[in-house]
Formats: sequence, C-alpha cells, structure tokens
Amino acid sequence: TSNPSIANGQTGQICILENIDGTGTDCITLTDATVGMQLAGNDTLCPNDTITLVYDGTDWVEIARANN
Repeated sequence: TSNPSIANGQTGQICILENIDGTGTDCITLTDATVGMQLAGNDTLCPNDTITLVYDGTDWVEIARANN
C-alpha cells in the first residue's frame, strides 16, 4: 500500500537495502516503474533479501540482488 522511494544521492554512492522485517513475513516490492530507479526487472524483497544500487547522477541503478 506504499510507494517506496530513495532520496537522490551523490554520483557513485552505493545504497544497500535489506528487508529486516521483525515478523519474518512482510515483503517489499520494487518495480521497473519505481521513479528514480533503474532495476533489472521487478524485485520483491522478503525478509533478509537485499538489493544493491549505485547512484549515477540521475537514478539509482541496480548492480546486485540477493534472495536470502
């Protein structure tokens, strides 16, 4: 029911997002349409999953993801 977003960064800045849901049941969905992000396809971060992004001066660009 929310629209996750990340503030702009500095060119070359790295951001690692990890779902640390305490209940172990809630997931976060990021889509190709998420404004300010360039993803390699849609991604659902369930507990302990991560996505790594780098800021290219305009958008956060995905460089890795891990489904844990």
